[in-house]
Amino acid sequence: MKELAPIVTNLSDGNSSWIRLQVAIVYDPDALTHPDILISELTGDIVAYLRSLSLRSIEGSAGLRRLNEELSERASIRSEGAVQELVIQSLVVQ
Repeated sequence: MKELAPIVTNLSDGNSSWIRLQVAIVYDPDALTHPDILISELTGDIVAYLRSLSLRSIEGSAGLRRLNEELSERASIRSEGAVQELVIQSLVVQ
């Protein structure tokens, strides 16, 4: 398991909604030789995805579940299957 640095960005609602997300990835160390490069790429992917979301799309337990599923799928695709799971550790919206 490896933690990513906290990600802070605005949502698509404009400048009024900001999100702070902290995640970790569970990965196979044998399949991933340079995890730091992947983490940098994943961070960029996550920021781009979060900027496309509205506050309404992540509200409630269903919104959080969809967010986690989408981020996990993106991490798996980016890592060509080396990332087994992405875990949301904290999420703050202001």
